[in-house]
Amino acid sequence: MISVSIEGRAGQILGHKWKLHVSTVGEALKALRANAEGVFQKALGFSKAYVLVVDGVPVENESWAFKKVKKSLLFIPVLAGGI
Repeated sequence: MISVSIEGRAGQILGHKWKLHVSTVGEALKALRANAEGVFQKALGFSKAYVLVVDGVPVENESWAFKKVKKSLLFIPVLAGGI
């Protein structure tokens, strides 16, 4: 079982803390979508991008969905603004 934390507005809507029986980032997203039903797309749509932190290490490559998670997964929204 891993601990999933969701920061920002998405965390307010979906819940900041989750415990899931998954082994990859992709499986975690699939489980969140299945459990949050209609609000999942709306919640994650508040930010243009997210930084994923797997077991304390930021994930920066394209194969993030297959990244193994041992203990924790953290979704952090990327702040953006206009001039």
